Amino acid sequence: MPLTKEAQAVVDAFGTQPGVTAQQLQNLKNTIDGSPALTQEVNDAVAQGHLQRIVPLTNPHAGGEYSPTAKEMRLPPAMLNTPAGGTYNSGEATFVLGHELQHGFNAAATAQARTTFGQEAAAVAQSPAHQHDYTAPIGKLIAANRRDEAGAEISGWNAIVTAAQKDATDHGRAAPTLEDIYKKQPFRMGDFIDVDRSHVPPTYSMKPNLEVDPTTLHMAASAKNLEGMGQNYYDRAGGLGHNGNSSYDNYYGAAYVGAVAQYERAYNPPQPGQPGHEMRVDMGRLHLSPDIVAQNGINLGANTNPMPYVDNSTGTPVHAQFRHTATSHTYQPLVPLPDAAQPGVPRLDQYSHPDHGLYRQTLDAVHRLDAQHGRHSDVSSDNLAAAVTVQARRDGMSGIDHVVLSEDKSKAFGVQGDLHSPTKQIAEVNTAQAVSTSVEQSSQQWQQAMQGRAAQAPPLDQQQQQSQQAARQM
Repeated sequence: MPLTKEAQAVVDAFGTQPGVTAQQLQNLKNTIDGSPALTQEVNDAVAQGHLQRIVPLTNPHAGGEYSPTAKEMRLPPAMLNTPAGGTYNSGEATFVLGHELQHGFNAAATAQARTTFGQEAAAVAQSPAHQHDYTAPIGKLIAANRRDEAGAEISGWNAIVTAAQKDATDHGRAAPTLEDIYKKQPFRMGDFIDVDRSHVPPTYSMKPNLEVDPTTLHMAASAKNLEGMGQNYYDRAGGLGHNGNSSYDNYYGAAYVGAVAQYERAYNPPQPGQPGHEMRVDMGRLHLSPDIVAQNGINLGANTNPMPYVDNSTGTPVHAQFRHTATSHTYQPLVPLPDAAQPGVPRLDQYSHPDHGLYRQTLDAVHRLDAQHGRHSDVSSDNLAAAVTVQARRDGMSGIDHVVLSEDKSKAFGVQGDLHSPTKQIAEVNTAQAVSTSVEQSSQQWQQAMQGRAAQAPPLDQQQQQSQQAARQM
């Protein structure tokens, strides 16, 4: 099936964009022609008005973009280069085109999700209740983004599959196997196909949380596949955002926390002599890091003063502030508000705690671990982060870059430095004990540990040496 006249005109116009070479344009045409599913998508997108132009991409932290407002596809021209002395590999462009085009078809559902978000956020803002909790509206919109991205990944898969099938037919070969499809673009296909390299030759199988038509290998956008790709791609993806260090949740969440702050202020201007409402956001439930969302850019609107909110991720509410970082993209430690309900020594999960920074760094690592294992973060995540924080301080560590589990999950390791570095530092805790130790208990242990370290700086003991040796074998 060839491109329609209208679709061909959109593709040809890419060649007139600044910096686009004749070679890049030809490779784009060959990529589309080489995948029947992709050709159909381009034709449908142009016919339905989703795709009006293709332009060069300037965002260094994205492999491709689709703008529903401009109705344009943005591609990095370098992706369409033919290497010197080599041949052009269409795998990446095929997948990216299939992925980004699907965002256009999903745009109506995504727009409806945004409309619902606005309605629900406005309802929260106008509630007579003292506490205005925006966690649910933000969570629903993030879930819609997750479905959108998962569906786009499925579209990329189908584009690759039909490209492999057409290539086999054109060259008189047998229908492609999962191995053939994997090799079209291993980086992308690794989210769909498991490769067992424990023997020779390796074997290839679909990931257990996905299903395809056994004859055509077509993947439907079923509930199972959408959830599967949510786990395999959305929950694990990194390298996004302004600084290229963000997950999808934090990438989208930065805009949403700024939006709810604007709703709260718009509907609740200060009233002299009257207490204001309490804005609440469960950052842990939403998998949001105050640091990363700030780096991605929080837009508080016309009023750029810090917005007070309560993070109710833990049993004890933590008072904090969102800062306007839409232009600075710089994280500043959030300032805790006075809280008469928090007497004495603060807990690790309170911003006033002197080691809250290490706890939050550890909690972010635990949240990444949760995502890798397909579980939602909860109070057990908070407890594990607190226990690892305390053990790290006992062991003289100053940071936690990763939290990983032993093969049997009986031990958790907090790692400072690169996982594969021989100089990394490791703090080991018993997983079961850690998740059953409350943040408050760990906070008391932290105080005792710091008092002990102040009295005497102990050498690295044999237990830590053993845990380092065990973790290096992971």
